[in-house]
Amino acid sequence: MKNLVYLTILWLLVSLMFSCSDSELTENGKSKAQGTSIGGSIASSQYYTPKPSNVPVKVPLSVFCNYVQVNYNKIPNAQSLMANYCKVIVITGTVPPPQSTIDALNQAGLTHSSNDLYIRNLPNTTSLRPFGSYSSYDFMFPTLRSQIVSFYQKAWIWQLGRSMPVSGNITASQHLNKQAFIDSFFDWLFLVSNNSPNTFSYLRANPLVLNQLFNFFADFNLKYSESEGIYLGIPYGEYAPNVDLRCVTLASRYLATTGGLTLIQQLGSGTLSMEQLRRALCG
Repeated sequence: MKNLVYLTILWLLVSLMFSCSDSELTENGKSKAQGTSIGGSIASSQYYTPKPSNVPVKVPLSVFCNYVQVNYNKIPNAQSLMANYCKVIVITGTVPPPQSTIDALNQAGLTHSSNDLYIRNLPNTTSLRPFGSYSSYDFMFPTLRSQIVSFYQKAWIWQLGRSMPVSGNITASQHLNKQAFIDSFFDWLFLVSNNSPNTFSYLRANPLVLNQLFNFFADFNLKYSESEGIYLGIPYGEYAPNVDLRCVTLASRYLATTGGLTLIQQLGSGTLSMEQLRRALCG
């Protein structure tokens, strides 16, 4: 009996030692992973606003309303949608319309191609241009046009673990998702022009680097369906449970500062690869 008590005590002590060791390894592992990221520690999720469970497409209201406005003659219930949700078209993001509204768009059978996109004008982001006139607008980085078309025509193939071009038009909800990402990228460019004009000038003078950054962020969006909403500039995205959304948020925020210019210049000079840039920004 005494031996059994001794063995029980010994087992408890050993279990406690391993438990402490595992906790220490986990904590150190987290610190090490966060330490490699320029964005710093992701310590809390209390400020993150998750996607409403009844919304199949997480796009800002501004994107939805612009979409209805651009496709007004194609959408049977466009007047009702504008009256119910778009009394005032705002640029700041809000929660999207409910699922029934998106379902109504999909039930209308609308399909889209890249020709149906619109482009934000810089610096006046409230002004829209048809995508077809994009190439004639030099200030809007004309070399980026082909990257946008390529992104629009891609879908993520889970079996291959990468995106590939697909043929045919896409549904309204898929179109909204891609439009929202494109909007967010141009909003980011506007943020760069305000916060770091030297970075903005560098990107204008080095369009290949800008194309690389667009594709870097676009790949995160392509990995998820339209119900996820992986865009730049999502409020409190640094606290999101999705690690890729945290990366997009922190990376885009850092690159919009003067400190991010050094990394961008290293990318442009070839001393930093895209994979090295990703590790530097996201750990």
